[in-house]
Amino acid sequence: MSVFDQDAPELKEAKTRGLPDDMTGKVRVISIGNLDKNMCCGTHLKNTSELQSINILYQEAFKGNTRIWFVAGERVRKTLGLINNVQRKVTTILGRNLMEHTTTIQDLQKSLTNFNRTVKTLSTDLGIAIGQKLLSEINQKNLKAISYHHNDVSPDFMTVVLKVLAGNDPLSKKSDMSYQFPYLVVLSIGDAQGGHIKICGPETMLDTVGVEIAQLFEVKGKNIKGTFQGKAASITPQKLSQLEKIINHLNQ
Repeated sequence: MSVFDQDAPELKEAKTRGLPDDMTGKVRVISIGNLDKNMCCGTHLKNTSELQSINILYQEAFKGNTRIWFVAGERVRKTLGLINNVQRKVTTILGRNLMEHTTTIQDLQKSLTNFNRTVKTLSTDLGIAIGQKLLSEINQKNLKAISYHHNDVSPDFMTVVLKVLAGNDPLSKKSDMSYQFPYLVVLSIGDAQGGHIKICGPETMLDTVGVEIAQLFEVKGKNIKGTFQGKAASITPQKLSQLEKIINHLNQ
């Protein structure tokens, strides 16, 4: 142990969260060989037996050294009580005893991974089907603009639809494709809590109608390679109805 004045340069080598503003007097620094050096922050014991017990929780690498996390004294009892309460709740949720928690959670993670993979496949299939449907409508009716909205799909869904409309491989991993359409395409996903929108088409339409639509949905985004995309503040039935009127007007 070493004792220093508060302005001593040696204190810079000691670990601390900072001295209290009302700190007075000398500062004690506790050193453990070359492993650690900390300012003494109490609480002081008359005898180590007052600790009752020490429990090392875990260790982790930190800046070339090893940090050891532990609890001592009354905190051991409190930590044990907390862990027991958490374990009982997890046991109730999982319906498995303590020794099966790890394997049960691992199985759930695998199931979730498989579920997400299935959802992604279904979303891609839906995107292909919707893209083909929109393309058919555009060709049959010679449309100048078209829109499609879905409440509950991922943004990747819109990318798949655009790839189909552009005649690109919808299963391609490329995400930096540019889309050059002679008509306006407005795709949106989300609800009143927010969502995403992509607007593609001729630059003249993006600079006029595209801006109007972006303002309608309060979209924060930018034009990337001929596609204006961004997050919408809200996508409500009322706003979708206004969008439909804009699209219908363009197709007159």
